[in-house]
Amino acid sequence: MLGQSLYLFVFVLFVLREFSFQVFAAVCGERACGRLEERQLYNDNAYAEQDEHPWLGRLVYKNQSESFIFHCVAVLLSVRHVLAPASCFKGSKVYEYTPHAVLFDTSSDCAQASSHARMFKIEKIIVHPDYKNNTLGDDLAVVRLDRDVPFSAFVQPICMPHSWDGPATFVAANVDLIGYEMGNNTRSRRIKAYAHVSDPQSCVLRYPETRSQLCGYIKGAELQPGSPLIGVRVEKGLPENYYLIGNLVGGYDPSLSAPYLFIFVSPYRNWILDNIHAN
Repeated sequence: MLGQSLYLFVFVLFVLREFSFQVFAAVCGERACGRLEERQLYNDNAYAEQDEHPWLGRLVYKNQSESFIFHCVAVLLSVRHVLAPASCFKGSKVYEYTPHAVLFDTSSDCAQASSHARMFKIEKIIVHPDYKNNTLGDDLAVVRLDRDVPFSAFVQPICMPHSWDGPATFVAANVDLIGYEMGNNTRSRRIKAYAHVSDPQSCVLRYPETRSQLCGYIKGAELQPGSPLIGVRVEKGLPENYYLIGNLVGGYDPSLSAPYLFIFVSPYRNWILDNIHAN
């Protein structure tokens, strides 16, 4: 009897170990993207939990005095690449500070239950070829980091949109918007807000110099440029993962009496993926 109980105990430990390994593999594996937990999806919290929306990073700027500021949000797309507004790297908003690194709350081991901030230096900035300084159109840049970002429960890439995802899908919808508050607070937490998306025609009338844009009225805190609009991909009637819809434009002036402007990412999908695979 004792032998059978011991055998059963060992078997249960083995099953739990294998299950834990599979869970960590799903969380930490490079193929995973847009990790979603329904418990977090349906809560009404103003702030994200530590492991919620783990693709958000913060652009770190450094000046000659070795002081740092945070100005923009970067979205993790792969182990070495993030997406951010081009205006976060070019134009008057950067001032005397130089883009230096991207900060993630990560861990050195996938199985760790806590995270700590780590900087990943910027190796290369690829600005969209049609972007012009201090304008609102084509305001995107793919950034290559100097080393791989270790995936964990706290750092994961977001899924890219499908090429057929169109802006009309989101008209009059409240779309999730995740980011960091404006300001230079090093302890700033991820904020969960949303944007009420307006129709494309009124967006073009307000911003005629742009293309591939979304407009919306943000409900919640004022967030930093690059904060992503995200959607939920549904498979067989169940929420499967998050995917990237758009980025809050870095060149936008919130004092304007107009909806906020977002760069709609889907039309840039091939350009983004080509630069990720080429670098």
